[in-house]
Parts: sequence; C-alpha cells; structure tokens
Amino acid sequence: MPKLLVVDDSALIRKFVKDIFVGDSSYVMEFARTGKEAIEHLHRFKPDVITLDVNMPEMDGLEALTRIMSERPTPVIMLSSLTSRDALTSLDALAMGALDCVAKPTGMGALTSAAFSEELKRKVHIAVISRSRLGQYKSQQSVSIQDSRSFTSGLTTKSSTTSAPKTNIRLGSALSSSSAFIAGSPKAQVPPPISPLSGNPPGVVVIGVSTGGPRLLEKLLPSLPGDFPWPVVVIQHMPKKFTEAFANRVDSYCTLKVQEVVEPVPLAPGNIYIAHGSSDSVLVKHNGRICMKSVAEDSAYYWHPSVSIMVISAMKLFNPNQIIGVMLTGMGNDGAQEMYELKQAGGRTIAESENSCVVFGMPRELIRRGGATVVASADEIAEQLTRWLTRSPRGLN
Repeated sequence: MPKLLVVDDSALIRKFVKDIFVGDSSYVMEFARTGKEAIEHLHRFKPDVITLDVNMPEMDGLEALTRIMSERPTPVIMLSSLTSRDALTSLDALAMGALDCVAKPTGMGALTSAAFSEELKRKVHIAVISRSRLGQYKSQQSVSIQDSRSFTSGLTTKSSTTSAPKTNIRLGSALSSSSAFIAGSPKAQVPPPISPLSGNPPGVVVIGVSTGGPRLLEKLLPSLPGDFPWPVVVIQHMPKKFTEAFANRVDSYCTLKVQEVVEPVPLAPGNIYIAHGSSDSVLVKHNGRICMKSVAEDSAYYWHPSVSIMVISAMKLFNPNQIIGVMLTGMGNDGAQEMYELKQAGGRTIAESENSCVVFGMPRELIRRGGATVVASADEIAEQLTRWLTRSPRGLN
C-alpha cells in the first residue's frame, strides 16, 4: 500500500489534503509541519510520495527537497500558492528533482473544490506509478539549493553565469550519429532533411509535454541552435503563473528568444512560444500573418493547455510537411491522436523514448497508435530536429 507524506505548516491545508485522501484506502498517510520534521519522517516512515509546501519555518521546501533527493530520493509534488515568487520557487524545485507542482487555490471554497481535489489525487497517483528515475536526480544534472536561488535572482537578463548558449552550432554543421530510430523499424534510416520551404514562417514545431516537462525543456530548448529556422510552440500542462515564470526562466539562458503567449503574437523563425497556462492556445490567421494566441479552455478536452487543440489548429494553417510534432514525457494521451493524423497526412513526429521519460504516457500513446516517425531519447531530440531542418546534405550524418 503506497505511503503518502503530507508536509505543510498550515493545519488547514493538512486537514484538507487528509480529507481528499481519507476515503481512499489505497494510501497510508503521515503528516509533517516543517521541512525538518519531513526529513525525520523520510527515514522512519519511508514514504512513496511526498506533497511538500514551499514556505515553511525551520527548513523551507527547497532545502527539504535538497535533503530528500540527497538522502532518500522520493517523488515529490510541490504545493505552491499562485504568487509570482512561489511560482519561481516551484520551478527551482522542478529543476532540483520535484516531479510536479500543484497550485494552492485561494479561498476556502476553492481549496475544497472538486477540481483541486481531482488534480492533487491525479498527480499523487502519477507520482506513485511513474517510476520517476530518481537516480537521475543525483547525477551531474542536479541543482543545489544555492545555485537554484542565485539563478532565480538573475532571471531578468540573460546572465553570463547561466548555461552558455550554444551559439557556435550551425544548421549546416555535421552532426554526430544518433540512435534515434523509425518507430517499429530500428534498423531503418532516419528520414532525410526537409527541403527548404517558402512561407513566413516556413513551418512550425509543436511540442506537447506534461509531467516531468520543465526539467526536460530546460535541457532541450537551449540545445536548439541560434539559426533554428522554424518557430517552436510549447504546450506544457501547467498553471498560468507557472508558465509565465517558466518562459522568463528559459529565456534567460536560451539562445533563441522565449516568451509566454497570451495576446496574438506572429510566429517568427527562431522563436520559442510557451502556451499560457490554465487556458488553451491556437494558431490563427491575424492581419495576414500566422499568429499564436490564448483562448478559453475547451471543456471537451481534459488536459490544458491542450496539445490536441494546438495540433488541430496548426494543421488548418500549414501543410503537413510544414509541421513537426514532438511528444515528450507526461501522463495521458493529449495530442496522441492528432499527431498520429499529422504523420498519416505526411508530417513528421518525434516520440520521447521510454528510457528517458519521467512518465511514459503521452509518448507511449503516440507510438502505440503508429504515430511516431522517430523514437528518440531526450538528449537526441534537439539534434534530430536540427538534422531534419538542416539545409546541408551533411545533416543526415
């Protein structure tokens, strides 16, 4: 029976979380009021999943998370208020190894709402079954609490203390060999580069991602070269305050310009557009140009922002050979059917392979449907995109 540890200095929050799970006999629960108590429970109770408050006395959420990931790596769901500061802290936590975050709604009624209860239950369930590759959290990718906090303080500019942008990479340069393969045929040759297309923009890359996405995107997006010729649209399941903070964070050390999109923004090559959280995003024609904009959530779809809705809108404005769909880590099947239809119509798709996924749900659904042109691990995806869009025949190396 999975063990759930709830860590929060608010007795009210602890009670509400307890009430959410009290009728679910599949969990054994314990509670802690501070980060210091959480570490004591970590070794005695040995939880399978932890919900962790951001702001606590004695030892705050980030410090406790650092200890958890160092001493006994465990799937952690951060509970954060919808403030800009807490959103930044939660993104630090995701970079340090937290699996996901849940925004605490404001007000008594919102806190006890069915939507909050359902989201927390779903994310705790995902944490239990994810097999979230916790060994990776202790690798060279890990971020210390000191590094994380100093990084947060410098988000307003592209600081020289952050990861060096890969400005030396050119699309025409020779690329190293990759183990990416055509789904269902590992020995087959990867499809050749896409011929240069006309139009403004000439095409679009649509990335769909959920649980485990922020940490992965912070590696993938900075790996795209400075002369990347297509715009990149990112649909990350995330609350609105978090997507704004995430876009600012990635822009601070990514070679390409990164921005969150709310009002209509014309797509331009070499730009990365992050969908506004707690809504849906679509591509539309506006003043004769293809633009991305935020729209109200469509209740016909379960996940938001919706990958499905974005792919559908892209296929209405671009020819299939002008679209590349990328399906990354996440629970569920958002966008899988639409990316399958894109591939069937002549577009290209990439599914992240199981060996690098935090949650092999969305990519698995795309592969199962036969909708993946290529299956590639996380560290191969940027290279695969570059290979396809190179104007040089050496791109197939």
